[in-house]
Amino acid sequence: MATISSYFGAASGRRPDSDRVILAPTYISPRPNDLDGILIEPDEFKLNGKQYVRYVVVAKSQKHTKKRTSVVWQYGEDIQLKQDLTKRFWYCYLCEQQQRQQGLPISGKGNCTALDHLESKHQIDRETGERRHAKRHLSQPSIVDFNNISTLVFKRRFDEFKELLIRWIVYCHIAFFQIENLYFRELLFYIFPGLTTLLPKARLVVRRWIIEAFEARKDSLRQEMQTAHSNISISFDIWTSPNYQAILGCVAHFINRSGKRRTVVLALRELVGEHSGENMADVLLHIFDDYGISGRIGYFMADNASSNDACIDLVLKALYQNMSRKHRVRRRLRCFGHIVNLCAQAFIMGKDASKTCKDLDSAYREGDYTRIRELWKKRGAIGRLHNIVRYIRASPQRRQFFRSIQISGDLAAFDGLELVQSQSTRWNSYFLSIGRALNVKERIQLFCDQYEPPRSDRDVLEQRLNPRQWDELGHLHDQLETFYEATVMNEGRQWTLADHFQSLDWLMDEIHLARRKFEQLAEDALRKRGPNRQDKHDEFDDYNWLATAAEVAWQKCEKYYNKADESPAYYAAISLNPSLKNQWYYQVWNGSDYKRAWIQAAVGAVKELWVDEYKGKFAHGAPVPTHVFKSPEPKEKSFTSVRNHKRLKLRHFDPHSSPELPLTDHYNEFITTDVIGLNDDEEFDPIQYWNERYHSQTDLARMALDVLALPPMSDECERLFSSAKLLLTDHRSRLRMDVIEASECLRAWYGRPERKAFEDSAIGLMEGEAGSTVGADGPAQVVSEKTNGTLDYIIACAALQAKTALVGLDTLIQDPKALEEDLIEHFRVNTIGPVHLFSIFMPLILKGRAKKVIAISTGISDTEMTLKADIYQAVAYSMSKAALNMAVAKFSAVYREKGVLVMAICPGAVDTGSLQIETEEEGKLAMAMFQKFKDYSPTFQGPAKLDVSVESVLALVNKATVDGSYAGVFISHTEKKPYLWESILRSVKAF
Repeated sequence: MATISSYFGAASGRRPDSDRVILAPTYISPRPNDLDGILIEPDEFKLNGKQYVRYVVVAKSQKHTKKRTSVVWQYGEDIQLKQDLTKRFWYCYLCEQQQRQQGLPISGKGNCTALDHLESKHQIDRETGERRHAKRHLSQPSIVDFNNISTLVFKRRFDEFKELLIRWIVYCHIAFFQIENLYFRELLFYIFPGLTTLLPKARLVVRRWIIEAFEARKDSLRQEMQTAHSNISISFDIWTSPNYQAILGCVAHFINRSGKRRTVVLALRELVGEHSGENMADVLLHIFDDYGISGRIGYFMADNASSNDACIDLVLKALYQNMSRKHRVRRRLRCFGHIVNLCAQAFIMGKDASKTCKDLDSAYREGDYTRIRELWKKRGAIGRLHNIVRYIRASPQRRQFFRSIQISGDLAAFDGLELVQSQSTRWNSYFLSIGRALNVKERIQLFCDQYEPPRSDRDVLEQRLNPRQWDELGHLHDQLETFYEATVMNEGRQWTLADHFQSLDWLMDEIHLARRKFEQLAEDALRKRGPNRQDKHDEFDDYNWLATAAEVAWQKCEKYYNKADESPAYYAAISLNPSLKNQWYYQVWNGSDYKRAWIQAAVGAVKELWVDEYKGKFAHGAPVPTHVFKSPEPKEKSFTSVRNHKRLKLRHFDPHSSPELPLTDHYNEFITTDVIGLNDDEEFDPIQYWNERYHSQTDLARMALDVLALPPMSDECERLFSSAKLLLTDHRSRLRMDVIEASECLRAWYGRPERKAFEDSAIGLMEGEAGSTVGADGPAQVVSEKTNGTLDYIIACAALQAKTALVGLDTLIQDPKALEEDLIEHFRVNTIGPVHLFSIFMPLILKGRAKKVIAISTGISDTEMTLKADIYQAVAYSMSKAALNMAVAKFSAVYREKGVLVMAICPGAVDTGSLQIETEEEGKLAMAMFQKFKDYSPTFQGPAKLDVSVESVLALVNKATVDGSYAGVFISHTEKKPYLWESILRSVKAF
């Protein structure tokens, strides 16, 4: 029987082109009786094909040489490469004694590697030099045991440990040198002594692992993007790191071949030189070339800087040399969050907002805080508040005084609410700052009254807010909530480009209403003022300032609203949503005289995009009928105003107001059919809709997926920079750009730690016996209440198995009673259980949309595979799964005509962690089973990871149809034999 060495290679003996030498002293390596062909302590010798010289031959005289006291010199010596005497290596006497191949650690730069070798390979105590006998509990086997028998299980567990360690380090921004911390290592070794062979000993190893993991995952991402169902659209931004590096972050947005919408960080690259369009374009082009997606680039989303306009134009010129200027402008999209922030700033600053912002930026760069204070003082109530908050927060003593203020009522003691500083670069910071100030208004007023500042600071506290100014802040806060609402309703990965324009349209209307409100309040205040004005500044001035600020904000919003005409992608994302289509424009714009004229322009722009770039460019088949999808149970919602603006109210739509279009292509056919009506508590996934039509209406589906893959804003770049800021602390400011990129990309790719499955409110856990099939409280009734009486998929797994799976019937029959119990238990779990499961939920499946019932089986349930390789193992498990395969065929015979797909799928050899190898004998039995698999399929490379197998199975589940060749069959997820013993790692690239 072959061992695992045949898969991964084993340590061989001395190479034929090496001398047989003995360098060790006699007390370590006694001389053999037969010395024929052996060189005893030669000055020069050949090892592994290279000529070496003993260091003692070329070393200085003893009196000029420092005495060596380390343990490594008791068990070895230095040797040097004859051709280059600067290269020294440590030669191990114990490896010579045990006739092992020499590892030859590099010498001359410390003894750590040699000490590690003695400790791990020969159990030599690195302090005393004595041989150590590890003490451990029998229930806690050392991983060294697994290494000694070279099991496949050990290698896979090492790979998993390595990945888990990398994930923890990059996600939590752990400094690499912490891996060398003795306290940390002692903690881990206390928990599991076997980690001595797994845990890296040097920070450079961690760095190398991170780079290797990054390159491996990047290769998977590269292949995923190259086979995507949509173009690859890009969002990017520039950031200056705490260590003063200019860094460009790049994020990709696309629909992969599985129909999943993906938002993935591609790179963090240093920007050399000025932040010019040319320099940014050069970085982006290198990134695209690195991933092999230069011919798949779609749209670009970035903030409104003019350098971004130049960058995008240059990139598109380089990628698509025949693309016209008009079509290049089409591809330029603007981040909604940045637009909202500019509008909010305009609202806060009022007249001359642009000039004021530039003056403030200049003063901040120069550190002229007196000028900053004066500039803010001219901004009215918000300026006074900004100066007071900054003054309190700038000193620990003033913060302490603020906390110590005690007043009567609810604020008798400090409530923990610190002041929030506003800043122009942080979205919605003014809204949050004013909101907090209104909550602690009494404390702020008392601080201004009670605190005794030095003479130079008294002018700050003289800016104390009066009651009318607090009222002004209240009005300002109410209006800034509109901007906050617009931002929140477009943050995150659930929103699409359709939300961008819909939210911008809503924001325009809200600002217009605010302007009219403040104008009316100003007129009322003017009438109340009368002819005898006493105050220099009264309510009229406050409301007039707010009305002017609203006008400035509206003009800023209108500027970017009009720029939407430059790219029809904004309109296409709405028109190609089956729950909106062109009817949304008629609902929202028909009531306004000046907006009504925009409808035909928007509709025409989408039609032009279809004809120019998509119609007839891809293969397509017959159209698929439209279906209404049931939404999941509704969740509590907020921000109802902007939500209602986005949703289509069919009762307000006059279908005759839409012009008739000739049904000459898929686009016209789609646009002229009815929209999918939704209730107020229902949601709809347009991406899933177009995924189902990708092969039948490819042209139109590609157009829809291209625009629906896009987010409304480039907030993913902001998240990336926020994380990188935590990575580049003062203690890690010298990290190189390659490891910064690798760490942050891996962190983004790993994502947040997932909650335990049953902490998710969308997942339910039901426990019960397989026979509990009836009753008002039965499983089907419970599920029906949560899914509105339908069910799309059932996937039955089950398992059991035990260590008896490693032996055959000749061994099991020695205990007939135990064998019978094992067979019955496996049959009950793997056959009877799924039969009951399918029967219980079949009424819900019949009402579902997908109507798919899947049983997870195993290749060793197939007699052909069993006989071909004489696989005698897994007796009870394989027999119970064979019975399950027959049950699948029987169910299919009944329900196929009713449109239900019932099939069994083999996921391949999957490392679920259920096979625990604790002894050397069990390791040998496991190796025997793996050898059987290799006999059946020579390309077998070991069990696949769980996530890889799951992705491949789900891909087949989505593809299979009841009217194809899948009904009732037992099939590998590769759809061919052997049953996935061909390496999943080769055939499926999961990311």
